[in-house]
Amino acid sequence: MVRSSTPNMVQAQALRVAPSSLQEEIHLFLERRKISDVYVSQNVRTVQSFSPTDKVYVGTRMGPVPSGYLILRADSPPIYWNTRIGTAHILKLVFDRRQIEKVGSIVLSATYYGNERKMILEDILYYNGTLVWSTLNFTERWKIMKNICRFVIKPDTIGIQGFDVSVVELQSLDTWCKRTEYNNVFMWEFIIDKPRARRLIWRPDPTPVIHPIAGFSSPAFTPHHIPSTHHIPSTPPILNKPPMTPVLHKTPVLHKHPMASTPLIARIEKDSALNLPDSYILYAANNVNIGAPSVKKLSISLALRSAAPCNVRLQYNDIFKKYEVVELVENTQQLSQEAAFDKRT
Repeated sequence: MVRSSTPNMVQAQALRVAPSSLQEEIHLFLERRKISDVYVSQNVRTVQSFSPTDKVYVGTRMGPVPSGYLILRADSPPIYWNTRIGTAHILKLVFDRRQIEKVGSIVLSATYYGNERKMILEDILYYNGTLVWSTLNFTERWKIMKNICRFVIKPDTIGIQGFDVSVVELQSLDTWCKRTEYNNVFMWEFIIDKPRARRLIWRPDPTPVIHPIAGFSSPAFTPHHIPSTHHIPSTPPILNKPPMTPVLHKTPVLHKHPMASTPLIARIEKDSALNLPDSYILYAANNVNIGAPSVKKLSISLALRSAAPCNVRLQYNDIFKKYEVVELVENTQQLSQEAAFDKRT
């Protein structure tokens, strides 16, 4: 159900990063409500089968963008929280603030596709003061989300948003199993109708020879061959195993310096010149400044606020072109030499 309509002549608007004071506020908002602990999806390879009693729905993803959070609060502008980099962005979203004042803050699982100018609403996580993702079945959460789209999020009749808002389209697992083609979408998602059930992600191989459910790879397959238990093997039942795409919402692949056989350890101190959240300077052995780090995880961000200055373990993140703080370590650990850091931040 599309709840907004952006005229074709309106260009997609880049999401505006929230100011540092609001970043800090949203950080704490998510942390205090345990929303930052919600991981809404996992790789289908880690799941052997659905229970025969499970009610399962199937949706699609348009690309490799991970789900974020759409946050609606009465005392702030609408926010899209990018879970990949842990950053709040301000949206020009048309919504009824009076409804938010009645029911309290709302947090939805949503994905923003900038190139397509679309935001897809996938689930509701927090509503009426409760982490409903942990307490309600998906079908119950789905009803709440549809009411939010009906009464809270309003149609964008003048095109100020720069993107369309819609609810993900779903089908039952039995209907999905009757398909004859599975490779014409970027990625499939399986949603189990339970509280705290992560969505299961499966990306089909480009060659149309694989069915993700065991027993479906036979050329003689017909719909009545659907097994009573919808089994998803850890590897497809064919001789030439295709590569599987890594799961979304996992830390990006990190690459250490090729000569580093031991962990990269540096000392991290607050950047007093900037005085902003997560603004730090890294120092190698002999107090050599090696630049600013990336602090991606909220748990590490919160820990550093009380622990810095301290020693940390680093890995190089090719996506952000920075050394990322992986964990805090004992201050007695020896700092790495400057030569170990060939990539400067």
